[in-house]
Amino acid sequence: MSDKPTGEPLAEIKHYKSVAGRKTMVTEYVEAGSASAEFLYRMERKRQEAPCSEAIDMRGKVPGVCYAFEFQKVTHFLDDQCRNLFEAAVHDFGGKYTQGVFERVTNAEHTYKMQEAKEKTERVKRARVAEQKISAAERIALAPGMQELEPAHEVEILPFGYSAQRGETRLTYITAVNLYLGEGKPVAAKTADLSLGGCKLALANPVPLEVGRVVGVHFIALQESERFNHQPIPYRIVKVGEKQGKQLLFVQRQVDESQAYFERFLGDFIETNQRRYKIDLEDSIMALKARVYGQLYGQVLGHVPFFLRGQTLALFGVSSCNGSLLQSPACGPGEFLARLLRPERLAELVRRSEREESLLVYCYTGQRNGKPVLFTGADHEFLSAESRRDFISRGHWAQSLRVYLLRVKPLIPPQEERIRDVMAVLDEKDEALAAKIRSRFQGLSFAGAVFEITEQFEKATELKVRSLDEMADLALEEDAFLNPPGAVAKPHGVRLGYRSRRVEERFIHKTEVELFAGGERYAGETVDFSTRGLKIILNTPIKLYHRELVKLSLTSLAKVVKDMKLVDLPYQVVTTSYDGKTVCLVREEIVGYHLGSEFFRKLIENNRDKLQEDISERQLVAEAQWLESLVGDNLQSLPFVISRDAQHRHWLTRVGISEQADPLLWFFRDEIGEFDFAGLGSPTLLKPMLSAAQLLNEKERPKGRIFNAESYVFKQFDAAAGCELMRGSNSLQLKGDALRAFVAAARDKFEHRFLRVQLMASLPYPDAEYEEEMAFIRNNARHRATQLHDEFHTITAFGELLDLTELIAARYAAIGV
Repeated sequence: MSDKPTGEPLAEIKHYKSVAGRKTMVTEYVEAGSASAEFLYRMERKRQEAPCSEAIDMRGKVPGVCYAFEFQKVTHFLDDQCRNLFEAAVHDFGGKYTQGVFERVTNAEHTYKMQEAKEKTERVKRARVAEQKISAAERIALAPGMQELEPAHEVEILPFGYSAQRGETRLTYITAVNLYLGEGKPVAAKTADLSLGGCKLALANPVPLEVGRVVGVHFIALQESERFNHQPIPYRIVKVGEKQGKQLLFVQRQVDESQAYFERFLGDFIETNQRRYKIDLEDSIMALKARVYGQLYGQVLGHVPFFLRGQTLALFGVSSCNGSLLQSPACGPGEFLARLLRPERLAELVRRSEREESLLVYCYTGQRNGKPVLFTGADHEFLSAESRRDFISRGHWAQSLRVYLLRVKPLIPPQEERIRDVMAVLDEKDEALAAKIRSRFQGLSFAGAVFEITEQFEKATELKVRSLDEMADLALEEDAFLNPPGAVAKPHGVRLGYRSRRVEERFIHKTEVELFAGGERYAGETVDFSTRGLKIILNTPIKLYHRELVKLSLTSLAKVVKDMKLVDLPYQVVTTSYDGKTVCLVREEIVGYHLGSEFFRKLIENNRDKLQEDISERQLVAEAQWLESLVGDNLQSLPFVISRDAQHRHWLTRVGISEQADPLLWFFRDEIGEFDFAGLGSPTLLKPMLSAAQLLNEKERPKGRIFNAESYVFKQFDAAAGCELMRGSNSLQLKGDALRAFVAAARDKFEHRFLRVQLMASLPYPDAEYEEEMAFIRNNARHRATQLHDEFHTITAFGELLDLTELIAARYAAIGV
């Protein structure tokens, strides 16, 4: 493992990240031009552009003599090298003294600090090489009966929510060019790729060049081979890098009407040679991977994402796993969430978001006048620790206490281009509905999440519940924790991961029906129908299971249609709504000839011009894709992916980031600028949980369940390396003196973290949905398409990491640990 990645030219970005209330410097090493680089540049650029008023004093920090230097009424003490860096940085930031200028000067390579860091980097590299040489027998000795994940296993950093940045075909095309920088001889260079809007150039002999400069590019080889005479074409430098001793320039063609002939020539050349030269697929592949992983993650999300418009609750997402978090006998999911996120709590959350702080809310179900009612209370709403204890005691004895952690942060706006195709269909079919969907997702201001941490909280022994005798004397005013009078404004719920399962057109039609199930008959009416299935709404709720066999009678039509017996038609249940009244049915496939299918086929053929097509499912798909985009851009935890290899061993293969990456991500950044997830991939953490969840058995993979465990991850000093390396343990193995030492360290050091690791079995990869994108990749690079196909089909589970250090450390403090 090297301290600098190979491939694209190196880009280094330094971060000051706030994690758990502490500022930590992080050094990024990424590949210039890659998706990760684009994300990190956008994340940091705004912060670097912030004005800075702190003076720079490099006396005693550099070998040279420092002199006083005043800029914008701030006096700095800089040596010659630092002053040159200062002036160059100020120029890059538009003549202003910013945070980026401060960091570029104070982290100059010739400082004593950076020289010491380089020496430490070498020690870390040597330690990693030694760690990889540990024999399999030694690893098993560390954890008897378990095979440890290899320390060198690579973990991909995946930008969730990534969208394709290139709207043009880019050829991997190498040709000689002359680079004109002004007066003097041109500089020889070669293209590495070529598109209509820009190209990448490689220079064997580096020359001083800066971003923003316009240069002339003369395609001399094209002129000779294609007999195409042209003047140097103006290109603007957008990025400068280095690779294998060669200088790389990323340039963008400047629009110039006088060069219109060149644009026509280049467009024809690229179109003609698409099959001859490879197309650069990296942008398309990254966008596809972001979509696939985003959808699969959204389908099994372990927390409830919600979104605010101003400070009003507007939307929330429902997955196959998070529905249990919002279940209550007192109200439905939308109302439950609205009661949990009362307006005054949302206002408090928004205030806390500026400090990256969360909020704990407690709730339980009680009784009033023989009916269940919901009581909720937030930490800041209790008058004292005693009243908080009283509330928790009531919830304990009601056997319905639940504890939620809430957090919000400013929203990354939705990117409608990701669902352009599905919205185009809605625009064509129903402009009013399309406008309604757009208004629902536009103008959002904050993204939030609801995590249930009841299991972790109940272990918090400092909150010993009161006895039943003590409860009788409590004077807690429960009414204070009921919702204020008035209707609760329910947010709009969206089913994440929803995709159209219809293979035929479906038409809106209402007619009376009767459903026979469980020995009972239920009256209702149809909503829509097709030849294969239909949707009905019942007058009374019913509990049905997926693929359950039922019989349906078209009671009104049976009286009119005499040549067909439209009663007790066999159907299977597809889905049932939360309230048990809306049921989707599909024809029983065992039956060769289905009378209902034949009837609806004739009805459609004879009345097509009179029937109205049902596009409600297109609405559900559009909303799901839009919300998935929002979730991917606004990650609230640190998601990771578990995949299996050819030997059916399971690995931590990917960790998700977004432009507002969870602060916990930076904890896993090591001293040489690489992510170190060895502590997560150790046998003491993921392997036992995977086995316990039976996720390794594909035939018995549990659906809709969440598995979580308490894990301890820390950076342990390695004497041989002379630095800290990532390690992991769990509550079963860390005991006694080792546990006491860890808890003490966690109270004082950021390097020790208590994490809640949550795991959800992945649903299968939907081949058909992404066939068009895969076909494009397959036509240009079959081996890459095969790799992607195999990658997607080996996904086993998704996980989420939640930092609960403060809560769990307090728990152990209460019992004297």
